[in-house]
Amino acid sequence: MDLFEIELALPSLDVLVGQAKSAIADLMKKEHPVVVAWSSGKDSSVTLALVLEVAREFRAMGRSAKVVVTTSDTLVESPEIARHIKVEMRKIQRYAKKHQLDVECHIAKPNLMATWQMKVLSGRGLPSYAGNNSDCSMDLKITPQRALRKRLFARFKEQGLPDPVTCLGTRFLVPSTVFIN
Repeated sequence: MDLFEIELALPSLDVLVGQAKSAIADLMKKEHPVVVAWSSGKDSSVTLALVLEVAREFRAMGRSAKVVVTTSDTLVESPEIARHIKVEMRKIQRYAKKHQLDVECHIAKPNLMATWQMKVLSGRGLPSYAGNNSDCSMDLKITPQRALRKRLFARFKEQGLPDPVTCLGTRFLVPSTVFIN
C-alpha cells in the first residue's frame, strides 16, 4: 500500500449531467416556468442544452414544460456577435417547434436614454474602461434584463403559474484529485 491513497473523488461528467437533468425535471414536474439566462457562452449554452433536452424528454412522455430563454443586446456589440445571438435564437425556436416545446425567446435591450450613444454623446456619462466602473453593464445588460424578467414574472403570476426558476450556467473550479488517508 502506498503512503497516500489517491482517488478521484469527483463525480463523473455523466453523474453531473444526470444530477442537473434531475433538478431541471423536478422543476418541470412542479410546473415552474424554467427561465434560462443565456449569454451564448459555453456555460449558459450547456445549461440551455440541458433544459431543452429535459423539456423534449418531458414532451415525449406527453407532458409539457414552460421554458423561457432570455438574453441581452447591448446595442454596442460587434455586428457579428449581434447577428450570432439572433441566429442562435432562431435555431432555438426552430428546435422548439420541431419538438413541439413551449419555449419563448426574448432579447432584452436598453431603453433609448440608457444606450451608450445617448449617454456618452449627450455628455450624460463617460465611456467606461476596464476596471473603472460598471455603469455600462448595469445600463446595457442588467437593468434591461431585470425589466424583462419583471414583465415575464408578472405575466406568469397572472396565469397562476408557480414561481419561475432561473437556470444559470456558471463555471466552478474543482480540484482534479483529492487525497484520502
